[in-house]
Amino acid sequence: MQEKRGDIRTRVGLKVKISHPEQGELIATTSNISNGGAFILTPPGFKVAVGTVLEVQLLEVSQATPVLQMEVVRVEPIGIAVKFVR
Repeated sequence: MQEKRGDIRTRVGLKVKISHPEQGELIATTSNISNGGAFILTPPGFKVAVGTVLEVQLLEVSQATPVLQMEVVRVEPIGIAVKFVR
């Protein structure tokens, strides 16, 4: 399979808060992050479609972080791949 990703990913498990317009908020963990986005491990009941825009906020830092708009680009059984909306 040809690699389509343009950014190098770093494996890191960081807590994030995801806000979905219909499912509300949940706390999840990243599997990896890059300059372009992240892969977020989600619980089995969390269902979203490719193209959905979510609000995502990093939680594991010492200061407040911005709420970012991120678009779902891939859905897997264990989580979702999201990219930053620029």
